Amino acid sequence: EFEKPIFTQVLTGPSELWEGQHAHYEARVVPVGDPSMRFEWYINGVELKMGSRFRTTHDFGFITLDINSVVAEDAGVYMCKAINRAGSTVSSTSLKVKTKSTIVDQAMRPEAWEQIQLKEAAMNKVPEMFIDTGVQQAPIFTTHLQSYDKLVEGQHVHLEAQVEPRTDPKLRIEWFKNGVSLTTGSRLKSAFDFGLVTLSINALRIDDSGLYTCKATNLMGEAVSTASLKIEDRHWLLGDSLHPESLERIGALEQPKPAKPESPEPVYEIPVFISHLNNIICKEGDNIHFECNVEPSRDPTLRIEWFFNNKPLPSGTKYKSTHDFSYVALDITHTYEEDSGIYTCKATNSKGSATTSGSLRCTGDK
Repeated sequence: EFEKPIFTQVLTGPSELWEGQHAHYEARVVPVGDPSMRFEWYINGVELKMGSRFRTTHDFGFITLDINSVVAEDAGVYMCKAINRAGSTVSSTSLKVKTKSTIVDQAMRPEAWEQIQLKEAAMNKVPEMFIDTGVQQAPIFTTHLQSYDKLVEGQHVHLEAQVEPRTDPKLRIEWFKNGVSLTTGSRLKSAFDFGLVTLSINALRIDDSGLYTCKATNLMGEAVSTASLKIEDRHWLLGDSLHPESLERIGALEQPKPAKPESPEPVYEIPVFISHLNNIICKEGDNIHFECNVEPSRDPTLRIEWFFNNKPLPSGTKYKSTHDFSYVALDITHTYEEDSGIYTCKATNSKGSATTSGSLRCTGDK
């Protein structure tokens, strides 16, 4: 069984061309290898008629549209619709076509400049039919942030991820560092463009090391993607000795050596949940399972507590709590209607605490 199509790379190509130039658009979609997958192309909501100037290809998830020698009538919003047995999804982009007559009219009638601007703005606006005003689904990251562990001071780093549904106008993006809301500015810049989320950090400093989390939220729920950055000190520039045979003699010359101080205990950051509890609907008698992931996973002092409707979870054989490295879970056997409510997991260490909550709705046979 194949899942509903998802564009892992949105439709990209030129946004503005001169009349007579060539237009090339491309995108990527999953799942690949689905024999039921088909594609439809539209311009301004009308199905595109293929011919000698228009050519499309589809090869193992890679989709292209080529338009030879564009004319003024080719301007508008282009949409690719991917369809399989599980559903469909769309990706859109716009094209402006500049003609010589536009320049002549502009020069001869300067008073028409405002009208031209209004027309261009209307042409660039994505028609409402391409925006899903209703919420499609809870957010999901189709590609995640990448971690870096050997960065150096002064370097530039770029984090990026893809999130769906990109056509939800209520989708909100937030960035956190070690669980605290991240302040962006001239050195740290974030962007969100039709499903592509990015964070750029210029001139890295030692204190930029940490856990970075991107959180996507809409009316249906939320999703997070997390990556770690580790910036090394400049001492690595010393490198290894070019004459290892001399190390023994050097060691003798340096005697007596001072006693090495004991290594300090590692300092862990405030807890942060990198995945959250889900909401569950079940029937009486079902066994249910909550799970989430928390950092720092290596902190031996990290304590996990569970609460039901803001009160400590009652002890009993029907509740089984698991905490293994970063993985945290709660299993409840043979649920009843009175088990319905809000379940909260709280992680605490010396720096502070963090919580995540999920709901359970258990309905009786009646």
